[in-house]
Amino acid sequence: MFGIQWIWTALVLAAVCFLLQELFFMKKRKRLPPGPKGLPILGNLHMLGKNPHQDLCKLARKHGPIMHLRFGYVPAIVVSSPEAAEKFLKTYDQVFASRPYHEGSWYVSYEQRNLIFGPYGPYWRNMRKLCILQLLSNQKINSFQPMRRKEVGALVESLKTAASDSSVVDLSAAISSLGANIGCLMIFGKKYMDKDIDDRGFKDVVTEVMHVGALPNLGDFFPGLGVLDLQGITRRFKALSKVFDSFFERVIDEHEQSQEQKQTKDFVDIMLEIMHSGESEFEFDRRNIKAILLDMLITSMDTSVTAVEWAISDLLRHPECMRKLQKELGKKVGLDRIVEESDLENLEYLNMVLKESMRLHPVAPLLLPHESMEDCTVHGFHIPRKSRIIINVWAIGRDPNVWHNPESFIPERFKENNVDFRGQDFRLIPFGSGRRSCPGLQLGLTVFRFVLAQLVHCFDWKLADDIHPTELDMSEAFGLVTSRAQHLSGSTIQLIWNKKKKKNMMPPIWIHTVFVVLAISFLTVVMKKKNRNPLPPSPKGLPILGHLHLLGKNPHQDLHKLSNEHGPIMHLKFGFVSNIVVSTPHAAEQFLKTNDLVFASRPPHEAAKQISWGQRNLSFAKYGPYWRDMRKLCTLNLLSNLKISSFQSMRKQEIGFFVESLKRAAINREVVDISAEVAALNADMSCLMVLGKKYEDKEFDERGFKAVIKEGMQLTATPNLADYFPILGVLDLQGLKRRMKAIAKVFDGFFEKIIDEHEENPNHGDRQSDDFVYTMLHLMKSGESGFPFDRRHIKATLLDMLAGSMDTSATVVEWILSELLKHPQVMKKLQKELEEIVGLERMVEESDLDNMKYLDMVVKEAMRLHPVAPLLIPHASVQDCVVDGFHIPKDSRVIVNVWTIGRDPNAWSSPNEFIPERFVGSKLDVKGHDFQLLPFGSGRRGCPGMQLGLTVVRLLVAQLVHCFDWELPDKMLPEDLDMTEEFGLVVTRAKHLMAIPTYRLK
Repeated sequence: MFGIQWIWTALVLAAVCFLLQELFFMKKRKRLPPGPKGLPILGNLHMLGKNPHQDLCKLARKHGPIMHLRFGYVPAIVVSSPEAAEKFLKTYDQVFASRPYHEGSWYVSYEQRNLIFGPYGPYWRNMRKLCILQLLSNQKINSFQPMRRKEVGALVESLKTAASDSSVVDLSAAISSLGANIGCLMIFGKKYMDKDIDDRGFKDVVTEVMHVGALPNLGDFFPGLGVLDLQGITRRFKALSKVFDSFFERVIDEHEQSQEQKQTKDFVDIMLEIMHSGESEFEFDRRNIKAILLDMLITSMDTSVTAVEWAISDLLRHPECMRKLQKELGKKVGLDRIVEESDLENLEYLNMVLKESMRLHPVAPLLLPHESMEDCTVHGFHIPRKSRIIINVWAIGRDPNVWHNPESFIPERFKENNVDFRGQDFRLIPFGSGRRSCPGLQLGLTVFRFVLAQLVHCFDWKLADDIHPTELDMSEAFGLVTSRAQHLSGSTIQLIWNKKKKKNMMPPIWIHTVFVVLAISFLTVVMKKKNRNPLPPSPKGLPILGHLHLLGKNPHQDLHKLSNEHGPIMHLKFGFVSNIVVSTPHAAEQFLKTNDLVFASRPPHEAAKQISWGQRNLSFAKYGPYWRDMRKLCTLNLLSNLKISSFQSMRKQEIGFFVESLKRAAINREVVDISAEVAALNADMSCLMVLGKKYEDKEFDERGFKAVIKEGMQLTATPNLADYFPILGVLDLQGLKRRMKAIAKVFDGFFEKIIDEHEENPNHGDRQSDDFVYTMLHLMKSGESGFPFDRRHIKATLLDMLAGSMDTSATVVEWILSELLKHPQVMKKLQKELEEIVGLERMVEESDLDNMKYLDMVVKEAMRLHPVAPLLIPHASVQDCVVDGFHIPKDSRVIVNVWTIGRDPNAWSSPNEFIPERFVGSKLDVKGHDFQLLPFGSGRRGCPGMQLGLTVVRLLVAQLVHCFDWELPDKMLPEDLDMTEEFGLVVTRAKHLMAIPTYRLK
């Protein structure tokens, strides 16, 4: 032990050192730039709000174009005028060419191996050289010109369809999707579906990276706090890096294994060639490739897309500029064809519009921060080493000393003006300047100009709901890329392409013209019918009824037998409605991946409309901007990994109570109704997660939660004549609509009461651990949803979450336990794994689950044989399509029989046997990538709650098998266990599963 004398000595020495340091720096302290007074410790952090670029602009007007701020312990220099920017980015470019360390992004950039965050030095210079010469050269950009033309052409065709229907278009989503497609084709060589990267989809994961990357991280400003990760930013970046790493590894593996000879090599091909040839001037391996892939993916998907979105917004707000640009396009291109990239250099007014929009809305308003590598003096001010340099290009673009009427959108200001945005003129630097300027500038400009020119040339645009142009909301949502706060949607379209003026035409000529056109149209229709691909094969049907009479009480089994006779893609007629039944992995891939967008919608469901608040929920809503926004909201706010993890302690407590009740039954050798007990446990966990507390059955309805939800699922699965014979809808011959209305009334009353309770008792704690009602109320009141979101949307989502979490997980657990009781040797093998990993001294924890390989095999095998939704929920084709040579008519219902796919003898050996070991050494999973196993569906309509469901199923099965031995009652033999199914949206056991537990832990 150290004595008291040592402590006093240490304190005196510390005090002396502190005083000497202060005296030393007081003598040597140099003149820093002016800045506002800060707070102790925090410095000036408290002065930044949700739009830091605007806050810094206001401060700069008071304190000057070179301003000193302190963020925690880190000095920051804010640059807000062209002259000051030139000093930092040109005169002293090399001093400020590095990047500050970014605690969170260290993981997502493969330890700063990428261009965006890499510190300045030999590695960064070589990497930039490689990217510019090999990936972003003019020759390489031009090689992708046919691809860009094709993808932009596809967008124009989809907008033409919307124009002919006078539909409202979500321009933000449409342009974003185009950017993702172009980015994927250029980087990876093919388009990937959203689900190929993560449940949230490409755009949402990239958006999250940009959002988290822009958040002020306390670990960067108070280095001692980095290890604590108080805001969870590092944790979120680690999770995101895992998602990207897995996806990029798969893409690289696909390229390494491919023998395809490509005419145009994508970025992965090029970098693999460099890696294998050893031609790079530095160590270059898979980590470097993945770091660059992320750079390219983020910049190609987000920056150009956002720039186009802002430019269209400005043109809609200033119709006279739109007309002027259309006039230029009409003269230079004409109204007989679309714009080609070769036209772009001749479009002077287009370039003016582009510059003016980028002046007002630079996509990265603060660029990325630079860092000073040494002490430096700029304009007489001392800039300390390790300062963060923030270039506020948003403020520079609005500098009244540089721009006349800086807040107004006036493209004509560039008419006699040589101002360029390539980094040479510091009045306009949306892409930065100097060593750290954007290397993809030429690619970004090409895409930006081409897409904007096409949209303006091919279409007239008009705001929906008679919104006046001046009323268009131009609010910003800050991030590394600053986008519109609200989607640019609600615009109606009038097609102008091929529109010609017709004057002085005599009536006889007009009549003859019409006659000829009609004759040609008639012949075209006849020829199309003659040449149209055949429908898929079909059994013989009855007049009017079609094939409805072929379905019994287990439609999935009936369809299975029919597909064995008529093939994997089969056409059936239910009344007046075409149905396409899909029954093999290859066929499923064609519908759910290759042509996913065509089949991403849902058919109208007469009865379910009553219970989904006008199809406002995720399950039954049609595909479109609303559904995409709603899915994004649910995925990010309700079903994210972070949100699921926040309920871990609740799950542990509830399952603990459940185990205790089973221990009491075990002591008394009681027979347990596993079906009822697991259903009750799931109801409790769902209520706590969704509603914040458990509710007694009687608080809901006399029948209770489970009974009413089960009735709703059963009614939804019942074939409704009104869906197949629309004229009968008003009659409601089966009474389905009436019963659904009654159930909807019960749910509506209950949910209204719950929402009122939450509003009367607001939660001021940690929002991440809020129940779903609090989370959605916050979104509704804050306006953060990005689309109209009210109580009806909350109630529709609550019902989705309750039905999904209560019924599906419980049914999966029930089937797994049934199979384990029927196959005791598998039960013993699973118990052995649990003993080895967990031991017999404690219960299973969620953290144990990732180590349990045999448990995963058991879950997969049970889901293969007993998918809880054997026909999924039907998809609808939004247009005519050809699949595997068969014509699929528009508005067909597409039924994917995953029950049959799981029993396909061409995909599975001994398909009717329960053999978990078939998955040993197999990478097959249930997440929708492998079409042999689709219990959660795949593609855009894959189940968004999959991760939550798998967590609950694995934890509950592991706990039941680990804590107890089980035997069937009345000395029943395992092979005598009844495995009969009861069909519905969720297919359960026909008879409850009964068994006797024996407690086995020490």
